Amino acid sequence: MCLLVAAGIGVVLSSFLTPLLLLAAGLALRLAAWLGVFAAFATAGTAAIHGWAHYQLNNFSQLANSLDHIHSIAGLALTFGPLGRLSTVTVPALLVGALAWMRLRLLNLQAGGGDLLEILSARAPRADDRDERRLFNILETTAIAAGVPTPHLFLVDQPVLNAAAIGSSARNASVLVTRGLVETLPRAEIEAVMGRLIAAICAGDLAVAQSVDAAFQTFGLALTLVDLPVRLSAWRTLAGVALLSLSPVASPKAVARMAARLDDSLQAATIVDVDKLVERFPSRLLGQIVTGPLLPFIIISGLFNVVLFLWTSLFMGPPLSLMWRSRSLWTDATAARRNLDPQELASALGKLTEVPKGAQSRAYLFLGQARNQRGADDPRANAMTMALVPPSAKRTRQLLAMAGSPGAGAPDVRSSARYGLARRLVVAVLLMILLPLVVALIALVGYLTLIVMTLALAGGLSLVSALV
Repeated sequence: MCLLVAAGIGVVLSSFLTPLLLLAAGLALRLAAWLGVFAAFATAGTAAIHGWAHYQLNNFSQLANSLDHIHSIAGLALTFGPLGRLSTVTVPALLVGALAWMRLRLLNLQAGGGDLLEILSARAPRADDRDERRLFNILETTAIAAGVPTPHLFLVDQPVLNAAAIGSSARNASVLVTRGLVETLPRAEIEAVMGRLIAAICAGDLAVAQSVDAAFQTFGLALTLVDLPVRLSAWRTLAGVALLSLSPVASPKAVARMAARLDDSLQAATIVDVDKLVERFPSRLLGQIVTGPLLPFIIISGLFNVVLFLWTSLFMGPPLSLMWRSRSLWTDATAARRNLDPQELASALGKLTEVPKGAQSRAYLFLGQARNQRGADDPRANAMTMALVPPSAKRTRQLLAMAGSPGAGAPDVRSSARYGLARRLVVAVLLMILLPLVVALIALVGYLTLIVMTLALAGGLSLVSALV
């Protein structure tokens, strides 16, 4: 699912990325032909790129002509042919999105969660600290009972209460615990938290988390590419990702720097660096005159930023959120079945309400529910990663129901049935009201996407046809 989501980002990027790739390849082939290096091959390749760009421009003309002859819904069939031929433009960008996701995921797996340890300045437990020794003993006992190697234990010196399991597999897993959790929770609840983290390691949640993280990083890389004409830091981010991707082995520090830069791209303001550039000139008027040619790029970049945000909010966030929430609830239940007290786990989860400072963009890795923590202290936090955290009330209800708690059930069957029927009726009415709005919103996003992609693709292919 993460691979499909990351590749789907290429649908939007294809309108400018495909012409860019063709232009780079065509100019390289022309240079090779001019230097006499594989001249016959370079000439044939240049002709093929020029011919393909000209062919797609003809498809644009056919599509525009077919729109003039549409007088009914049935007339939309006239556009199927040109649109089907134009759809091949998305293939290069789809491949780039998929390859970028696979490479970023591999880098994350090589780091094994070490990048998050670097960001949070996590440390090993102190041998002379009784509470931290006790925490390690609990973790070791829980791991032995589950039949997995004891994960490495790291402490974060922050007063918040939370914990996370990181890594790529059970063989190189680590458990991250805040100092506030060690000092605040009683032993029974600490045992429940450690059991829940071990259950996540056994369930394979670590590798899935790396896939989710790579999907968000692919989105950040897409925004970086869109901002290249107008944001100077985007060039530094792209250069850093390219250099790290070419290195055979990535260090956790390098991956942490790359992740921080891609997280910054999720929240970067496109216009900031342009304003700074204007202010460098002796007068603002002179700066505006010199930077005036950047205005078309600023408009195009802004439109693509809006389209990418809407596209990912509707088609990227929901499937990832559904997948990760379902896994979290399933792992909660698995942990409760492994000789853990569901009530203790439910009580502990209710106290874990804040993610450590600096880790808001990885909120979904932590046990604590932090959906209301929108990153006031960390500009890299974004709403989509927060949306992956399952509601704590739903997790608590599930655990209390497994424990057979009276508060989790319904003592009166008739009142429960009436409540269930009323709730279904309310949901049905809301769906009837909201469904047309959702359909209209999706149609609006699709229409805006088509307009932006058409303008960018037509301009890009015209440039390829003229220069190659």
